[in-house]
Amino acid sequence: MKKRERTYRKRGPDPVDLSAGTALRTIRLCRGMSQAKLAEGLGVSFQQVQKYEQGKNRMAASTLYYASLIFDVPIIEFFEGLDGVSPKSKHFRLSKDEMGLLSAYREIQDTADRKHIRKIVESIAGGRLE
Repeated sequence: MKKRERTYRKRGPDPVDLSAGTALRTIRLCRGMSQAKLAEGLGVSFQQVQKYEQGKNRMAASTLYYASLIFDVPIIEFFEGLDGVSPKSKHFRLSKDEMGLLSAYREIQDTADRKHIRKIVESIAGGRLE
């Protein structure tokens, strides 16, 4: 078993906490869930969810477990990208632009319009058209 080497910092969140918090935020936004709704599901305040997402507060194992149940994802999703964690995830980190695009896309009510937008994006990206 490899010994864990930890560097102690006087300030700033641990990179593992940042990674888990970023994953929590990304998955939450991809699911279109508010911080308040997630907080209700986890039994914490929305301010606590903000702190988790920023990596300011650590999430307990039970919190990660319940978040994985709420989002129906494996717990490993919260640690993707860290050393020793394989990137087999169907979730990925989104930039602000990508989150904005996804949010706008979800506002489109007409299914045909959504399909048309998807085809345009795939065409521009050089992807295949269905």
